[in-house]
Amino acid sequence: MTNGRGATVVALALVALGLGGCGQAMMSAKLTDYEKAYDASLWLETEALPPATAGKAYAARLVARGEPAPYRWRVVGGALPAGVSLDGARGVLQGTPAAAGSCSFVIEVATQKPNAPDEDARKPYIAARTRRLTLEVAGAPEPAPALTPASLTPAN
Repeated sequence: MTNGRGATVVALALVALGLGGCGQAMMSAKLTDYEKAYDASLWLETEALPPATAGKAYAARLVARGEPAPYRWRVVGGALPAGVSLDGARGVLQGTPAAAGSCSFVIEVATQKPNAPDEDARKPYIAARTRRLTLEVAGAPEPAPALTPASLTPAN
């Protein structure tokens, strides 16, 4: 089905995914109060994320272009690593990953456009894109050996 602007309109259902130690899995939900229009006017440019290290602060900005801001970002599938969250207004993944591992999730960026006069105002036109991303979290580095008086004794 199309929305009159040449974009394909699809109903989006979110599916719960069990992904081990990657934080909380998304709950199932069905979006019924508006339509999603996937067209060429919005691009999610982030294709990969920089790696993280367990126990160290992490931040990565997601990038979109095309439709005018403001953008709304959210995780619509999978789960972020425990200790990492998404700032939905700024499109920034941030936090301190709690454990090593590989977490796969789906990010959505969306922006609302004004409706044309002949469209149903109860179903606003939403331009949105999704992309599956993976955040690799390395284990924390081994601590340096502790210096003790015995370790400082000169050898004969």
